Amino acid sequence: MKTYIRSSITFLFISFLLISFTTCQDTMDREELIFYQTGIPALSINTRGQSILDRENWVSASYRLYDEYHNLLNNGSIDIRGRGNSTWEMPKKPYNLRLETAIGFLGMEPHRRWILLANYADKTLLRTSITFHLATIFDNIPWSPQTHQFDFYLNNRYQGVYQLVEQRSDILNRLDIEQISSTNPDGGFLMEVCWRMEDPFNFVSTQGVNFNCSAPDSNLDRAIEGSAETIFDRIQYIIQSAEDALYEPNFTDPLNGWQNNLDINSFVDWYIIQEITKNFDSIFQTSVFMFYDPQHKKIFMGPLWDFDQAFGNLSWSAETLNPEDFYLIGSPWISRLFEDPFFVISVKQRWLEKYSELDSIFNFIDDQVFLLNDAQVNNFSVWDIGTLGSYEEEIIYLKNWIFARISWLNDAILAL
Repeated sequence: MKTYIRSSITFLFISFLLISFTTCQDTMDREELIFYQTGIPALSINTRGQSILDRENWVSASYRLYDEYHNLLNNGSIDIRGRGNSTWEMPKKPYNLRLETAIGFLGMEPHRRWILLANYADKTLLRTSITFHLATIFDNIPWSPQTHQFDFYLNNRYQGVYQLVEQRSDILNRLDIEQISSTNPDGGFLMEVCWRMEDPFNFVSTQGVNFNCSAPDSNLDRAIEGSAETIFDRIQYIIQSAEDALYEPNFTDPLNGWQNNLDINSFVDWYIIQEITKNFDSIFQTSVFMFYDPQHKKIFMGPLWDFDQAFGNLSWSAETLNPEDFYLIGSPWISRLFEDPFFVISVKQRWLEKYSELDSIFNFIDDQVFLLNDAQVNNFSVWDIGTLGSYEEEIIYLKNWIFARISWLNDAILAL
């Protein structure tokens, strides 16, 4: 009898602990947030007490998505980890997100992988969004990520205004390009030009360009079926062949020169967008993406990425702060393209075709400033505005810089 009683008490005690733990977890997940009233949606992620320590290890969490009126739209499980290079060292941290199943946030296309950009270095919070707007004008870049501004809460603490952006590596799926593999050696792939050479499979081209295999980024040492050639060998061959054609003596030949390997329309539009933004990374340093489309058997530029320190926002770079002067013409590949009169003519024609649409940038900025009117106040109550002292001054500086840049480029491009 005593044994039975002791067993019953033990069972009841363990049951109590399990119920208490479950209730505690449920309470942590469902605890009501104290929302800031900002007029933009909110994303809340709860790691259940776990810390996000680095960019390598995923932390299991739950998420809750709210509309701008704080009505619950969606919730579920999610993994989160840090991301970025220099941005990860900043006080306001960016994050990678991974869902169990593809979710479309606020009307955006469903996707499993998303990125939370902190935009700590961009005191307007708008530079990446403006660049994606430019991509709707210069629309020969086949795909740009979807994006949305959110108030972000981590473990029920307000973190500020963040930008939710679709993962760039999904470009192949979005364009219905089957990825290269050992059984599909003629598939497509995404490359990043990046001096850090952080991806497991990377190489330096004959002209000294640092290429990283971004998608796929693993198992590239597998042999192609029926061949001693690996997937990585095939990728390297395609890229190097395109570069060789660009630097051959007869590279201007429209049939046998660089145009046989590189898509001229995407290269022209990519160049113009990067020149407008005067993006520091764009001189083939990092975050320069290009992909191979096997259907056209050509390399296309895109997607656009990493513009928080563009548009005159790099304090230590006098060259990028100056809204005048060409910036990319001396960089690898681009400098060679400008030796072909046909590429120069194509840039001038495209600029003339789209110049009148560039005024829409300022309307876009005004609309975004109105949207973030309350949200930016709360953001900068947590993160010091710094530089110019007020959000309004940052916006004025940005608009003046863009106006001066476009004005200078209009004269300079037409004079090429």
